Amino acid sequence: MSPYEKLVRRTALIGILCGIILLIAAMLPLSFARSVAGNFDHASDVTSDRMVRFRVACTMISCLSLVLGVTFLKERSASIGAFVESLLTECRNWKPGQQIRRTHALLQSPGTLYFVAFLTMRLSGVVMRFRYLFGAPQYDEAYSFVNFARRPFYQAILDYNSTNNHLLNTAFMHLCYLVFGQQDWAMRLPVLIAGILLLPASYFFARKTLGHHSALIGTALVATSPMLIHYSTEARGYIMVTLASFWTADRLMAAILGNRRIDWIMALTAAVAGFMAIPIMIYPFTAIVLWALFTKHVPQTRQTANRDDVPVTNHLIPTFSYQPQGDTPSTWPHLTSILVWTASVLILSLLFYIPAWVISGTTAYDQRFTQSLPLTSWLSQYVPALIAAVQHTSPFFPIFSFFPDSSYLRLEFFVPLAAIIFGILGGFSLILKRPKTDPSTSLTSSRWLFILIPAITLAAFAVQRIAPPPRIFVFLAPWWLLLIGHGIHQGIDLITHRQIRLSEKITPYLSLAIILCGLLLVFTHTVPYYPVRNGLVQDVPDVARFLKKHIQPNHRIYVLNPWDKPLEYELIKLALPVHQGLLLNGTAHPGENLWLVKPRRKVHLSEYDSEVLTIPEALKQIPGTGWGQFVDASALPFKGHWEMQQQWSQLELWKYQRDNNSSVH
Repeated sequence: MSPYEKLVRRTALIGILCGIILLIAAMLPLSFARSVAGNFDHASDVTSDRMVRFRVACTMISCLSLVLGVTFLKERSASIGAFVESLLTECRNWKPGQQIRRTHALLQSPGTLYFVAFLTMRLSGVVMRFRYLFGAPQYDEAYSFVNFARRPFYQAILDYNSTNNHLLNTAFMHLCYLVFGQQDWAMRLPVLIAGILLLPASYFFARKTLGHHSALIGTALVATSPMLIHYSTEARGYIMVTLASFWTADRLMAAILGNRRIDWIMALTAAVAGFMAIPIMIYPFTAIVLWALFTKHVPQTRQTANRDDVPVTNHLIPTFSYQPQGDTPSTWPHLTSILVWTASVLILSLLFYIPAWVISGTTAYDQRFTQSLPLTSWLSQYVPALIAAVQHTSPFFPIFSFFPDSSYLRLEFFVPLAAIIFGILGGFSLILKRPKTDPSTSLTSSRWLFILIPAITLAAFAVQRIAPPPRIFVFLAPWWLLLIGHGIHQGIDLITHRQIRLSEKITPYLSLAIILCGLLLVFTHTVPYYPVRNGLVQDVPDVARFLKKHIQPNHRIYVLNPWDKPLEYELIKLALPVHQGLLLNGTAHPGENLWLVKPRRKVHLSEYDSEVLTIPEALKQIPGTGWGQFVDASALPFKGHWEMQQQWSQLELWKYQRDNNSSVH
């Protein structure tokens, strides 16, 4: 018996023991659980509903542990041990220096101009994302930090009463908070890294499936997409699930081709990370699994490639070779391995969410955008969301970027139209013919993922009849943009009559033009993504600093959404006793001093219109305050009047001054 087989047997025994312990825990009475929790001052947290969910979770995990433990102990210990041994051997044989040299040669193979365009694209993409790294946090960022990330880690990941808690982002944000303190750039650092990694991830995957011309143009669009720039610098999980979808597809393709253990493990890790980021990972995951199940593996020996068929390896995650092992005939690929891998992903993802489910239940999904809608309501919300997603994804086309909005060539109309035309062209090209790629380093069938992932996602939303906001479609953006890049390249081929040399010259120049347009527009704010990037919350830090100098513990601050959570974030940064002596919103009580933070003008769809927002209107818009009954200042529970204290470009600060001898009405 090998040492690895012994290790597997010991692990199986531990699994069986854990299963027995969990089974016993599921039988514990509620009173005993409360007494144990009482030793940690958490007896009130043990409710009957949570105890029921705890028993269900323990029973499920116990059964899984017992089944797997017994199976591996009796029948699978030798094969699992061999798997572990092969995995360690592959890790020891990895040569990073050789991998770097192969990457460099790969990028230079189409020519020096191509290599320069690639480097410019990478650097510019990073610069454009750093552009938005600093600045006042937006509402969702502040909400994630205040409600989750700043709390103890176990509380942050167990509180899943809202889908606003993107668990993977929360975990990384909490880590950055512990290391760097409460810094705006620090809480955005994890998503910034994910957004930067998305560029090489999308490029190398597209190069293996679409060819290097389409990959370069498409990745230039990915680098300049305002939606992807925005969510690469907003501390939320959307860009993480986007990156995870590419890594999952890439590593699973490598696993099917080479059948290396490390590729299966990396594909597993990437998929689980996607589910931990946001559960919407289920949509790209479903598409990837269906593709893997219905694609054929055709092992081939490595051949000398022509100029457009450059052997490709993944250089974002270390690999050894895409060379298939053995000379087996064409078969349905690794059906058992794919099914085991799929089950492992789902089980591990479920295990990560079970603790949150035990504590919070399913309240996270009792929200408007997770509920099935009537057909007419669904269409009225779903179609505009799709249109907005297309607009926000791809405005950086060089043809239309510099036309003013007042022109008859309106940017918001022609840019999405151009994107749709090129996307359709790219899709038809994938259907009618295979891109020129090296068959020994890629599965040509993987090109279908660029159609399959968006199609399954949109179809699933249609079947469910849910209308998610445009940000939910972020993970589709790179797939869509790469498809557009492929369509543009096909258009270049048609124009140049497929003259390879001319096409190779046009592609880098076009990519550089897209990058230049993106840089100009990002730094001049000509085409912002959301109006919030134009300063919706820019005054909040100044308001917080002013309040720090003037408020006392018995003061109450009233503030409208979406300024309430950003203001709370800034007050916490200034070490003010929020939710202790200092109160945000809520019902006014006698003896409190009242402040009101309101916009200078009305807010409609995150944009300022021309109407002035009065104090009574502002008070009625404050969520959860009970102030809706008060239509004017005279109806407040104290006698007095409002006086303006300070005014900024977007916000105003008012204080309620009591009259002498004021009393409660």
